[in-house]
Amino acid sequence: MPISFCRLPCGARSRCVFVFWHSCNRVLTGAGLTGKASLLGAWGLPLSGELCEDPRLFVDGISSRDLNQGSLGNCWFVAACSCLATESSLWKKVIPDHGGQEWDPKRPEDYAGIFHFRFCRFGAWLDVVIDDRLPTINGQLIFCHSAEHREFWCSLLEKAYA
Repeated sequence: MPISFCRLPCGARSRCVFVFWHSCNRVLTGAGLTGKASLLGAWGLPLSGELCEDPRLFVDGISSRDLNQGSLGNCWFVAACSCLATESSLWKKVIPDHGGQEWDPKRPEDYAGIFHFRFCRFGAWLDVVIDDRLPTINGQLIFCHSAEHREFWCSLLEKAYA
């Protein structure tokens, strides 16, 4: 029988983080128009204070007005997230135990640096776990990000979907 990811002890969750990601500190983009991959920036960690003070998964709940497209030009993803944000029962399936995944400054020992998302693919729900590193240029998020600079649900969701 499956065990809820968020109910695992923090130590068990931290074993899920892949060490090789931490050795790579550069963000590599696709080939684009030049036909060559290019380095854009670095991975930023929301909780470390690199991107903001007091980061949150959600600030004042989830809203379709939270989203900014970023430089990838993926308006289809932003539109899908906007629709998702309008239906509480659906986004709670995609971002399970959202309260348990929130950063809690009073309990830093509970933070494992990973997030759990679920996507429905061909009628079956697929669990995806990612770390909290996000691609940046000069300390600014490159791709989908929230209008509220302390909120990271859409950036993390985009990373999980990628």
